[in-house]
Amino acid sequence: MSYFEFIDRVKRTDYFIRTQATGNAVELGQKLGVCRRTVFEYMACIKGKGAEIAYSKSKKTYYYKNDFMLNF
Repeated sequence: MSYFEFIDRVKRTDYFIRTQATGNAVELGQKLGVCRRTVFEYMACIKGKGAEIAYSKSKKTYYYKNDFMLNF
């Protein structure tokens, strides 16, 4: 995977988190076309930029706990 593909998928991960439309990690991986482990790698990248990511069991989605905007 190229650097640009990686950035694109991280941005798509950010979009799904911001819109609270991720589902669980497996479902998010299906939306992104990657495995569950890779989803966690993308989220780790986003967390490295200062995001606080949590999972809501009731809404069944990941969300930002802080006011976060992804910038590259």
